[in-house]
Amino acid sequence: MEVYSNYMVFKRIQQHNHQVGGNLISVRYQPLTTKLTLHSNNNQVLQKHLCFRPFHKVDVCIDGIFYTVKITWVILWQSRLYRKQTLIIKELLPQRRRRSITMISYGMCILLIRLFMVLLEP
Repeated sequence: MEVYSNYMVFKRIQQHNHQVGGNLISVRYQPLTTKLTLHSNNNQVLQKHLCFRPFHKVDVCIDGIFYTVKITWVILWQSRLYRKQTLIIKELLPQRRRRSITMISYGMCILLIRLFMVLLEP
């Protein structure tokens, strides 16, 4: 029996759900348009195009409570949810974070192989 993982398969919309204080928070990201949307109990609380800016900090209100969404995608993807400087959700899109780590690791391995080939060349 072969186990197939769609871990590295391209998905048009990447999404993940979280439970925070009785609220279902759904995060969606579209890599082609760089659009990030955040829904709380089927109500849209955030829609942002990340475009070319690698650092984002956005305040959102979910059921009268203010949260801060911090997104960084310089080298590694990182998206977190804070409430008054307290980390609530460590990673909003864990699959995207894992994929960015995998791609950087792959790139570093290829770079090291090429470097060794150049250094060992007579």
